[in-house]
Amino acid sequence: MESNTINSKILLLILLLAIMFQITIWLDFEIDDEFDVIDLLYVLGLFSCFTASFAVSKKFGNSKIFGKAYLILGLAFASYLVGEIIYMYLDMVGETPYPAIQADLFYFMFYPLVTLYLIINIRFFKPTLSLKHKILLTLLFPTSVICYSYIAYSVDAINSFEYFYGLIFMIFASVPLSFSILGATIFNHTVLSSIWRLMALGIAISTIADIIYYSLEIIGGYDGTHPVNTLWMISYMIISYALYKHIKTF
Repeated sequence: MESNTINSKILLLILLLAIMFQITIWLDFEIDDEFDVIDLLYVLGLFSCFTASFAVSKKFGNSKIFGKAYLILGLAFASYLVGEIIYMYLDMVGETPYPAIQADLFYFMFYPLVTLYLIINIRFFKPTLSLKHKILLTLLFPTSVICYSYIAYSVDAINSFEYFYGLIFMIFASVPLSFSILGATIFNHTVLSSIWRLMALGIAISTIADIIYYSLEIIGGYDGTHPVNTLWMISYMIISYALYKHIKTF
């Protein structure tokens, strides 16, 4: 069994790669319809997450908890990857990528699936939530929705189609964010505690990036050079590393 200790050098490398990624898109990014290296990195990041999730599920297939949980996580990232590929295709053929219902259906499925993954793991560690944890979950959930609504109100978009369309995703993205933060406070005193906390961090960063994205869209502030793109890449690298450690620990 390999140590479950998280290598701080790997986390530093992830941070350095993220900085290089952001500098690259600031310097070299051109808005066009071509599939470029940046798009390839997004696809590879998601591909890494879903294949590693299935690898963990296969390794722990005899476990009612881990086998099922990581199969669900793999399906979540597979769905997100399909949505990303459709989004990129629509962008290449010149269609408006937002809102893009064809892609958004697959993006949307990510949230209930990753929430189910988190709930399975949380219930394994904490079958019954304490009052403190219930209060934390209750307070976390509406925060992003309130902030999003305030942003829409500030630009006089509170009654627009874009607001209500984005609100659906904002609500569902807030659920796994809340559970990932809750999970980080529960996943302790176990062999895999540091790995699960790293997973929770990666999922939290991914959903925070989604929330920022939908907030940017309501004010027309999103483009391919925005740092939110780097947040997605950071989340993919952290989750892939956590899954790798999960495989190697046992």
